[in-house]
Amino acid sequence: MAGALKWTEVAQRQHGIVSRAQLAALGCTTDAVRHAVRTERLRWLSPRVLCVVGSADTARQRAMAAVLDTSDGCVALWSALALWGLPLWRLEPVHVLTPRPPHRGSPHLGIVHSTLRRLDTDVVEVDGIPVTTPARTLLDLSLRVRPAKLEDICDDLLRRRLMTPAALREVAARLPENSRTPGYRVLRRLSEARPDGYVPTGSGLERRFERIVEEAGEAPFTRQVDIGDDEGWIGRVDFADRRLKVVVEIQSRTFHTTISDRRRDAERISRLRAAGWIVLEITEDELLEHPDRVVAQVRAARRAARLATAA
Repeated sequence: MAGALKWTEVAQRQHGIVSRAQLAALGCTTDAVRHAVRTERLRWLSPRVLCVVGSADTARQRAMAAVLDTSDGCVALWSALALWGLPLWRLEPVHVLTPRPPHRGSPHLGIVHSTLRRLDTDVVEVDGIPVTTPARTLLDLSLRVRPAKLEDICDDLLRRRLMTPAALREVAARLPENSRTPGYRVLRRLSEARPDGYVPTGSGLERRFERIVEEAGEAPFTRQVDIGDDEGWIGRVDFADRRLKVVVEIQSRTFHTTISDRRRDAERISRLRAAGWIVLEITEDELLEHPDRVVAQVRAARRAARLATAA
């Protein structure tokens, strides 16, 4: 197969994936490609993309295939968040953004979105896979997610230093002036409220807890409170109602799942309870899927604290 060394090197850099267009550019004829398929060196994934037989079948390989299945495509939207390493988001199904209308007449390996406003600077690579920058990803999501969720994603990107306030302002400046599109207005408001040096407080889960409590009409908790006992400092808790001595700890999948995490949490919670604090452990799933349970737990804890104080 003509250019065999070259195409294998290209495929190796692309998670075992190579496009028909790339093979043609390397001088591989149609007969040569057919021979590679017949001898089980390559395998068709679509009329436009081939996979090296025996290469690892991973989510990133499938994302690469979905990108090469389009013209100048890149991973975008929710898939881009996953590729940038944000928790709670999944790479698949792979969303792809292309500046051209997608190929017609055959199914695609990803969910394809087309745009005429994608700049070259909107695309970078993560692990060799073309992906929209965090700021461009936020711009695309502004038309598809609720304002509160967009703000959570925005601050998560800033907190992880994947995006700067300057990059956020730059992408907001590209929005049509006087646009009545709700998502664009929210994005512009977010950029104006986050000057250089802005540091988001707490995690997205903590902000969600605050929002749930506020919407339920409950008094707010104080965030990040240091608590001690007769033996000294116990630790810094996520939230505390100092008057009623109620503590809320947010147990995320990312930071509270290992054996050592659970052991440290148990020791700290035991000391807090021994010091007279009511401790609520709110899970990530409860915050995301069952806010009514969160409100019920908060109200029950405060009710118990008032009864204990009265007694």
